[in-house]
Amino acid sequence: MLIYSELYKNHHGFSSIARQLPENSYRGKAWTKDRVKNIITNPFYAGYIAIRRKHEKKHNALKDRSEWIMKKSPLIPAVLTIEEWEYCWNLYKTKNERKIPPKHFKTSFLLTGLLKCQNCNGDLIGKDQRTTSNQGKVYGKKVYLCKTCNYKIDADDAHQTVLRVFKSYQGIDTEKLISAVQEKVETEISNVKKSIEDLKVSWQTEKRKLQLCDIEIEKAFKRKEEKEPHIKILIITKDRILNKIHQIERWIEEKEAKIKFLEEVQKNGNLIKA
Repeated sequence: MLIYSELYKNHHGFSSIARQLPENSYRGKAWTKDRVKNIITNPFYAGYIAIRRKHEKKHNALKDRSEWIMKKSPLIPAVLTIEEWEYCWNLYKTKNERKIPPKHFKTSFLLTGLLKCQNCNGDLIGKDQRTTSNQGKVYGKKVYLCKTCNYKIDADDAHQTVLRVFKSYQGIDTEKLISAVQEKVETEISNVKKSIEDLKVSWQTEKRKLQLCDIEIEKAFKRKEEKEPHIKILIITKDRILNKIHQIERWIEEKEAKIKFLEEVQKNGNLIKA
C-alpha cells in the first residue's frame, strides 16, 4: 500500500502524504492528515481487527497499545504484512515521542529498501547519477542500483509503475469492505454458536457414558472381581471418556472466548474503521 510502503516508511509526514495522494480518493473525499494517521495506525490493513484502540471522547486520540485487543482475522484481505505495519507503528511512536525530528531522512527515493535486484536478489539502493554541465544542462538520471552486480533501473519509471498499481486500488470501496467484514463476523458468530451447541450435546453423551462406566466398575468391585481383566478394561475406558470430556470442555472454552471477542467487535464496529 503506497501510504505505508513508499511514503510513511520514508519519513513523509501525515500532511505531506495527504497532499500527494490522488484527489478525493478517500471514499470520495479529500485526504487529511487525520485520515492518513488513521490508516497508518490501524492494523486493519494488515488483516487484523483491533478494538479499544481509540479514546471515545478524545478526537482521534489513540490509547496505549497495552489496552488494545488485536486479533488476526481471515475475513480481512491484508494489503501489507503485520511486520510492515509494526515497522510503521514503531516509526509513528518514535516520531510522536520526538526521537526523530519531523523532517529528518525525507528522501525522493520512495522505494528504498523495498526493491530487489532481478539478477542476484540484492537490495536496490537509490542513487542520483545526474550531473550538470557548465551550461546548466543535466545529464544522467536517478536510479535504483544494486551494489553487488551493478544492475540498475530508472527511479522515475519505478515510481510511475508503483503509482499505477496504487491507482488501480482506488476503486475499492473501503466502507463496503468493512461492511462485508462485519457481515462475515455475524455469520462467524452464528457458526461458532452452532458448533458450541454440538459440542455440548457430545459432552452430555460422554457424561452419560461416564456414569454408566462408573456403575459397571462399582458392580465389579462389589462382586470382588477387581483382579479380573474386564475391570481393567473398564478403568481404561473411563480414563478415555474423561480425557474426551476434558478435551470437549477445552474446545467449548476456546469457542466461547472467540464468541466473546467477535461480539465485542460487533458491538464496537466503528472502532475497527480507519
